[in-house]
Amino acid sequence: MPDNHAERLSDAELERLSSDDLIAQIRAATDAGRSDHAGRALAILCYRHLDDVRRRISLRVPPGDVEDATMTVIVAAIQSAFDGTSIGEFVKWLNRIVDRRGIADYHRRREGQPAIDRLPTEHVGEEEIWGKEPAVEDETGALFVESVAEQCLAALSTAHRDVIEHNVYSDLDATKTAARVNADHPDLDPPMSNDNVHQIVSRYRRCVRAGLADHDPG
Repeated sequence: MPDNHAERLSDAELERLSSDDLIAQIRAATDAGRSDHAGRALAILCYRHLDDVRRRISLRVPPGDVEDATMTVIVAAIQSAFDGTSIGEFVKWLNRIVDRRGIADYHRRREGQPAIDRLPTEHVGEEEIWGKEPAVEDETGALFVESVAEQCLAALSTAHRDVIEHNVYSDLDATKTAARVNADHPDLDPPMSNDNVHQIVSRYRRCVRAGLADHDPG
């Protein structure tokens, strides 16, 4: 491990670091304004906990939706800024994202309610306080995630991109998404259905997961 934690390391070098050293990399890279490096280190750290995230979500979400909810958590975690100092604090922070973005948002959508607002940085240890958003939204990984997301969107037709924009990014339910897409694309044959929306969103999330998994240590 180099003495200078902000030193630019390759993905292979990051993958060999302990979790505590990855946290040191995230903090030092963020302080140095190296958002891309911080984001990659955070992605690797999050993926080390992928199985535990999936397990916790499976306790509260139906089996067919576990994978999508798990991916939602991982993307939200990479986009958010972790500013703690230990692996214990990281686990607490990640678990709260599981509860908030993976489980609570899932059930709110099932009940026809809007999702909880975009996840801000949470102050670890303060049970009811959510901190300010990072001064630069992508400072610990959003640029990395957005790059992968844009590649997946670019492979879609215009109508399918609209499905993602409405359902994933604007939190419209499948019925409203299908209606909006059909209104905007009256020549669709067959018209967009609720099942189509779910299938398109599921494929998109798998694409994003595959892109992020290039940096999964295994």
